[in-house]
Amino acid sequence: MLSTDGRSRSFDVDASGYVRSEGCGIVVLKRLSDAVADGNRILAVVRASAANQDGASAGLTVPSEAAQQALVRKALRLAELAPDDIGYIEAHGSGTAVGDPIEWSALRAVFEPGRTQPLYIGSAKSNVGHLESAAGIVGFIKTVLALDRHYIPAQLHHRALHPALTSWGAEVPQRGLPWLPSPSRARRAGVSSFGFSGTNVHVILEEAPPAIEEPSAGQQRSHDILTLSAHSDTALRQVAADYAAILDQSTDAGFRDGCMTAQRERSRYVERAAFVASSAAELKEQLSSFAAGAPAETQRIAAAQKTGRSVRLGFLFTGGGAQYIGMGRALFETSDVFANALKRCDALLKAHRPRSLLDVIFQDEAQDAELHQVAYMQPALFAVSYALTQLWQSWGVRPDVVLGHSTGEYGAACAAGIMTLEDALALIATRSQLMQTTGTATTIALRATEAQIAARLGPDEDGVSIAVINGENNIVIAGRPEAVHRVLTRWPEVEATPIKVSCGPHSPLMDPILDAFEAAAQKVTLSPPHTRFISSTLGGAADAQVVTAQYWRHHIRNTVRFMDGMRALQKEGVDICLEMGPKPTLLSLGKDVLGGDGVWLPSLQPPFADWEVLLRSLASLYVHGVDIDWQAVGRAGNVGRQRAALPPYPFTRRSYFLDLTAPGFTARREPAPAQAPAAPVSRKPSSAAPPAKRQQSVSQQLKSALPHARPALLANYIASCVRQILRLGVERHLPHGITRQQHVSRKNNIGCNA
Repeated sequence: MLSTDGRSRSFDVDASGYVRSEGCGIVVLKRLSDAVADGNRILAVVRASAANQDGASAGLTVPSEAAQQALVRKALRLAELAPDDIGYIEAHGSGTAVGDPIEWSALRAVFEPGRTQPLYIGSAKSNVGHLESAAGIVGFIKTVLALDRHYIPAQLHHRALHPALTSWGAEVPQRGLPWLPSPSRARRAGVSSFGFSGTNVHVILEEAPPAIEEPSAGQQRSHDILTLSAHSDTALRQVAADYAAILDQSTDAGFRDGCMTAQRERSRYVERAAFVASSAAELKEQLSSFAAGAPAETQRIAAAQKTGRSVRLGFLFTGGGAQYIGMGRALFETSDVFANALKRCDALLKAHRPRSLLDVIFQDEAQDAELHQVAYMQPALFAVSYALTQLWQSWGVRPDVVLGHSTGEYGAACAAGIMTLEDALALIATRSQLMQTTGTATTIALRATEAQIAARLGPDEDGVSIAVINGENNIVIAGRPEAVHRVLTRWPEVEATPIKVSCGPHSPLMDPILDAFEAAAQKVTLSPPHTRFISSTLGGAADAQVVTAQYWRHHIRNTVRFMDGMRALQKEGVDICLEMGPKPTLLSLGKDVLGGDGVWLPSLQPPFADWEVLLRSLASLYVHGVDIDWQAVGRAGNVGRQRAALPPYPFTRRSYFLDLTAPGFTARREPAPAQAPAAPVSRKPSSAAPPAKRQQSVSQQLKSALPHARPALLANYIASCVRQILRLGVERHLPHGITRQQHVSRKNNIGCNA
């Protein structure tokens, strides 16, 4: 049965038996629907499998043709396929004089009738020999690769069909062939494996389903993010170089597959870098530059692992004035989470507004007047901030502290659990509608201190008040136009900047609507915050104060103390501020208050692309050690992605063996044992050197030695311990009454017969 020339020649004229070999194989099986949903790279699909037994046959080494026929027919029936649907058979193909003719005849009986397409037959045993218990899985893997590569490999060592095999149209390929597609059927193959005991198995495989069609530009986010990490900066730059190398042949679709795979499948180490790009070429340029030594835009040692303290994150919610037509449009078109949140806000507001909020936000830019009316501006800003919050939280990015500016405090309250979305929108709708009725106002930003402005507001200017304190020298006043004009006329040297607001929030103009709004606020349910809440009305942390209708009444009228709120945020230990709004207006104000320390991240920042800004902020959160749900990130605005093959981690090759040539290291020999009269050897361990005393002595030596000499001292100590253990092991096995010295003498006398 064994080959006479060391070759396995399945079905060949020169076949003389099989070649024994050893090996193993592993495949990963997953439910097809789950694999598609998870974006796995599918190599092939198992259509069906069947098993049976030879039963009574001519002998242990003689298979049953009838059993093989029944097996293959059963597998076809389970797969709901006809024999003509199979284009390749990975046969058992033992290469023996008995096995090959039986298998060939069984295949002919099943596949010859009515055949319209070629059938190729091969066996992996010509490549790797007969792996016996692992033979089946090797043939399975070979066939999976053939289906994936659309290629039928050559049968090695095949010269011509064995004379005992009748030709019937099937072909044993002598060279590799492209597996051409068929318009009417998928590529399919059968795999046979027959056990020595008569157990037979046949599996039918089918090529992977076609990849999901690449989404259109309107469905696909404009940018993607590649996350890298390593144990050292050197290794991190090598990782970047390895990734850059594979981008040479990568399409933009492949680049996005690689980004998703790196996000989901790679471990997170201390040294991190992240790169945001819109194409494979752009990403390669960034990676190559970083690998060559240039700094990355987002590279830092993860703070949580470097300092041992988790990063604290603060969400800032933008107030009025940041609105613009089309804010968040790209996110609305590509992110289900963002779009659904915005649609929900629109649906809830239909009870309060005649016009759709989405129509107002995404209308033509030439007709933007409606968006700047307070009745629509405030709900629109809240809705966009809420949708951004939902998107960030779906990625696992959640705030430790929240702070809102003016109208933005409603977004902060909703994020902190003080209000439900329904109640927040109801109050916003009522608030903005009432404010719309207060008449014309003038709002001016002044470059002056609070004290300077307070001194200029005399008793005759009761129609003007300090509306907002954004910084030491950044104060906003608001009130009746004529009253504001009088203040500016008497103070011509002050630097003044008009603010485009249709009403005068946080000014005396709000007094007539306070009672009506408080009545509306009493109808909603307010709960204590579950997230640390910084009040811009109080200028500090708040808890029980914010669950009353009176607080939200005062919120309309009282000064916005954003500067004090930012200082309170700083006292909370916030490391990163992430703004929930269409523009990063609060980030610049916050930096002016607190200085350049900290990390300031926008969610949107026109005119830059929505996804570019969002992912750059995500990249910064990643390198600072924030935990991110990358599964969710991969799903957001990234349709039809599949896992890609990525370069392995570049392990640093370091030796940890002791340097025996180091200064201070000296080889120490054990002194020869002294000649002594033979005496019975105790079976108890030797107590010549009490362990406690020896350890103490070694410990003292290590403490007193120079650092470079300590490894040698420790090595000598370990070596002496090993010698002692080995000596005791020998002595314990000596015959009773024989010394170790006598034993050594006897062993030497035995010589080569030992």
